[in-house]
Formats: sequence, C-alpha cells, structure tokens
Amino acid sequence: MLGWAGRLPRKPKLQFAALAVVVLTLLSFFVWGDNRGPFHTIDSTVAGETLLGADDRTITLTADWGPCNYRPDLVARESADHVALLLRQKDFSGPGVGCDGDGGTARISTKLDTALGDRPIVDAVTGKSVQIFPAQNLAEPDYLPSRYQEDTKPNRYMYGLVKAQDASPQYTRAFRNGSNGGPAPLLITQTIGSGGATAGTDQIDVHGHPASFSNSQSGSANTVRTLSWFDGKYQYSVSTTSPNQLSDQELSRIANGLVAPG
Repeated sequence: MLGWAGRLPRKPKLQFAALAVVVLTLLSFFVWGDNRGPFHTIDSTVAGETLLGADDRTITLTADWGPCNYRPDLVARESADHVALLLRQKDFSGPGVGCDGDGGTARISTKLDTALGDRPIVDAVTGKSVQIFPAQNLAEPDYLPSRYQEDTKPNRYMYGLVKAQDASPQYTRAFRNGSNGGPAPLLITQTIGSGGATAGTDQIDVHGHPASFSNSQSGSANTVRTLSWFDGKYQYSVSTTSPNQLSDQELSRIANGLVAPG
C-alpha cells in the first residue's frame, strides 16, 4: 500500500523531498553541531566579571570557553530569596573528534523575570556568592584618544578579562582604535574597594589622588603599562599594551577625564 507521499504527483513529491532535506539539515545542525559530533550539555560554574544592568534585571558575564565547546548560555534560576547563575555549556568532545582553534571569550547576558532588588546572586554549582558590579556605578571616560571606541567583543588573550569569582566586584571596559596597525588597546578597570597600595614609579595625581605607573607582562608576553589609583571608594586602573602602546601622557589624560557617577 502506498503512503500518502507515494500518492502525490511528481512535482509535489519533489517539493516534499526538498523540504525533508531542509528539515534533516536543520536537525543535524542543532543536534550534531556544525558536523563536529554530537554534543552533551554541561552546567558549569560562573567565573568572570559580572555586571548588573541599570534596569536591575540584566546580568552580563565575561566568559570564556575551550575549543571543544560552543559559546555558552548564561542561565538564571530565580527564587524569592536569591538568584542562582550557571553557565550551560555544549561540549562536543569525544573519541575521534578534533577540537580546532582556541575557543573564545564573550560578554553573555541573561535577563531576570523580576528586578534583583536585595536578593543575593550565587553560583548554582558551587553555592558561592557571585560578586557583581552595578552598571550605574561605572565611571565614564570624558576623553578618549582619536578613533577609540568601546570594544564589545573582548579577546581573552589581549585583555585577560576573566577573573577569580571571589575577588572584589570589578568590571573592565576595553577600547580599541579601529585602524589596522594603530595604537594598542586601552583597558579601564574599576574595582569596588581598595586593591591594595598603589605601587609603581612616576607618581602623579589623578583627581587629587596619588597615582602611579607600573609595568607587567601579559599572557602574550607583551608589556602592559598601567596607571592606577584609589579614590577612597574605587580602585581604578587605566592600561595599555605593547606594541604601539599609548603614552603616559595619554593615560594620564584618560584617567583625569574619568567622570565618577553621582
């Protein structure tokens, strides 16, 4: 006995076959994941700088992932007395599966059903408190070098934005010059509370507070030049990396142009 598809005229049969191919292709994409093998889901701990939006509902996390993972989702589980966060990872590692590349880093967000209010945020996997930085407390740069704009797609090797969860709440904003071969990236980090004594050389004043320059090495062996200071409430650092790093004069001008909230 012929099925309903077998009784179709030739042209509808071809259309039906084409539709079936499209459906199977889409299913293979979502289930098998870019032809790299079937993935399994892993709920993992959140780590990285966490920002609470001015709407008191949007939570943004700086997260990274490995070459055997897709970009994760940030999941919030709400209750009346707390909010629990986790990273939902899709992992396609397995026998005979090649994991090419270096993974990635991105800002990922989720939106709460209701305003956070006084509820604490915890890690759904570990139960530890998640340190959040309120977006309305971010200082805004009144001055940026020519053609610099905020970079919304940070690179972990260049910026090193993923940080320990138990550190003081902080947030880093990255800015880049759009021209190829132009000046180095600019990082502005703001931490609630003092990060310790401001150590370094070439002491200057920023908004009347003592500040100093220091050098360090990034993961890519580039030199990082940083101007840091504490204003009594926040620890700030303004950093640039080699090659083509910004001058100390530019870093000083950027720092003195930061406008504190309120």
